[in-house]
Amino acid sequence: MLAKLVDQVTKAIRHYERHGIHPTERETIDKLVLPFIEHALGADFRDPAAVTAEFDADIGRSKGEKVDYAINRHGEPVILIECKALGTPLEDKAVQLQRYIGALPKVSLGILTDGRHYRFYADLDEPNILDKEPFLHVDVLDMTLEAEERLELFHLDRLDVIEIKTAGQQWKTVVALVRALESEWNEPSKEYVAHFAKPLHRGLFTDSIRRQYVSYLKEAHSLFLDNRTRSGDDMGSKSKGRIIGDNTSQKPNGTPQGDWCRLSEMEPHQLTPQLLQFANGSTKVVDSWRGCFEAIVLKLDSEGHFQVGNIPKDLRQFIYVPDPNFPLKRSIQLSDGLETNIYLNSNNCIKRAKRVLRACGYDPADIYVK
Repeated sequence: MLAKLVDQVTKAIRHYERHGIHPTERETIDKLVLPFIEHALGADFRDPAAVTAEFDADIGRSKGEKVDYAINRHGEPVILIECKALGTPLEDKAVQLQRYIGALPKVSLGILTDGRHYRFYADLDEPNILDKEPFLHVDVLDMTLEAEERLELFHLDRLDVIEIKTAGQQWKTVVALVRALESEWNEPSKEYVAHFAKPLHRGLFTDSIRRQYVSYLKEAHSLFLDNRTRSGDDMGSKSKGRIIGDNTSQKPNGTPQGDWCRLSEMEPHQLTPQLLQFANGSTKVVDSWRGCFEAIVLKLDSEGHFQVGNIPKDLRQFIYVPDPNFPLKRSIQLSDGLETNIYLNSNNCIKRAKRVLRACGYDPADIYVK
């Protein structure tokens, strides 16, 4: 469904660019935002029970305040959407959304958009006060696999506010850490230099010695990157070529006999799996695509693929250390104190099963179901 959204939005924006058109806010909503609401959020904008246009958000004595759209679930708003015309800078436009959220204690998620760029906000720092910075940015014209995975959390079929806020806190923290690392990488602070230098240096750690180590660190940074580039090293690469359920690099003995189907070719409507066969020939009884995904994750976990600090980089947004303040509706516990969410529909279970296999170095075509 997101492929259809991306295609539709791309065509509309390219049309505007070719003809020098600057669409109004209303045109932006009709051509760009409503398709996003339908395809990405899974909400029927034609159904007033699912999507409320011009939602009342009266603030104190100020009456008549309206949000462009409210996405509803079970008759209550769960996400507010504030829209601007395509191309409008969004950096300073979240104040209005912050006021609305502050006036509606039951709503803690907001989206600010110009039809192409989507900024997702929540009250992660303080309850009922929307954060100044978004925890997620999505550019529909640059829809990465990671962005698709994150957008799945907002689909009405599986939307869980607690899960979104847990993930949002993680994403926000990781971004902050990346910025801190970039800052230290470019201009190492005294504390950063001392952390690496003091175990190596004997004697007084003077300013002149510190300046020397700043130079050494920058050279070490460059050498470290060069070495990683040459070796192709990244998290999870050590397991490339291994077969799930088998600690050797041997391939399985051909396709199993009978009505087996390759996991790589499966769609949820084709069958309900009852049996899962790993590449080494071992089997596992399952009763659903969720059970299939769970069995694959547990098998990989038993082989040591998931440890804190060494999770394959393509999986870190949904295999993580749990936050006790935001328990998931349904999850499985993995080794090393990790967990993963399994509150997923069949389509997402298949997608994640394939993704987790590839990230750990395995081919989904080597796994069979029937």
